[in-house]
Amino acid sequence: MTIDMKDSGFFVQNFDKRFGSYTLASEVPDPARRTQMPHYSLTETQFFTFYSPAERVQCTMWTWFHPNLNVVSGGVMAWQGVKPFNVACELLDFRNFMDGTQVDNFTNYSLDCGFSVAMDEATGAFRLTYADEERGNSFDVVQTPASEVLMWPSNHHFEQVMHAKGEITLRGKRHPVDSLVLRDRSFGEYRMEGGLPIPPNTWSGGVFGEDFAFCIVAIDDPARGPLWEEEFDIPEDKRLRFGWMIVDGEKLVVERASTLTHYDANLVANAILIHCTDEKGREYRIEGERTTSVPFIPWPNSRMPICGMNWTCNGRKGIGEVQSLQYNDFARHHSNGR
Repeated sequence: MTIDMKDSGFFVQNFDKRFGSYTLASEVPDPARRTQMPHYSLTETQFFTFYSPAERVQCTMWTWFHPNLNVVSGGVMAWQGVKPFNVACELLDFRNFMDGTQVDNFTNYSLDCGFSVAMDEATGAFRLTYADEERGNSFDVVQTPASEVLMWPSNHHFEQVMHAKGEITLRGKRHPVDSLVLRDRSFGEYRMEGGLPIPPNTWSGGVFGEDFAFCIVAIDDPARGPLWEEEFDIPEDKRLRFGWMIVDGEKLVVERASTLTHYDANLVANAILIHCTDEKGREYRIEGERTTSVPFIPWPNSRMPICGMNWTCNGRKGIGEVQSLQYNDFARHHSNGR
């Protein structure tokens, strides 16, 4: 089957400077899409995260559903500090081939690994739970909406600011959870697994308060001397995939963004500097410094280190993360094994 490549990448749809529309139906896989989009790579995903910042603890939960294959991949990963590889996490339970009927509804499900999601449709809150008694790992966290949903122009992806509160226990040690975070969901697109010949495509998100937050998905600005500047030629109008800000409680589209990511020897981001302009012409300088990280391989032809960040902007401090999607052409050239 021939697939239009404009729909075959990761976060490829963009370039409209407007928000899409959200309804509760956006949370639930639409069976009609299986007929309308019959390729095996049709994708539905759901992503949650939360932090215990003082303890340098981060937890990521990701569910990836292939409705045309009736297979779901996903699970839970939680760690403290900087980890050299995912199997060094205090908590790791990701599985590739589970029965897809587990997630016919993304608002209420449980995976074989023990991760469960329950949405209160009246309030939009999610209760997230997991338990592994043998290893002394568990969590019970409720995420309550702290903003409206921010839908991308494609109407196939959104983020939302949430207030996460509860507790996580790692190897028998309890850590409190009480922080603002971002959740996201993607649906109704093909997500092909071939490697794209591009430099890292970086998702940066941070929350400073319910009145001030941002999310920017972008490729670094070659004018600022990124690590890969002599290897790739990315047109200016393709670098900013999409971005939004909440400023004084108002949701705004990011008009322009110039990012520069600094990597350690293992190609994991340890700092990032973002210059951006919102749709009202106001400029921001956002700086991120790594607090936690773990390499994550969402599928074998890719690599996506997840990095917890302390953010500063306009004199305010916030928390969030950077996820840098990397492919073979970039990583091979810059790996220590060259």
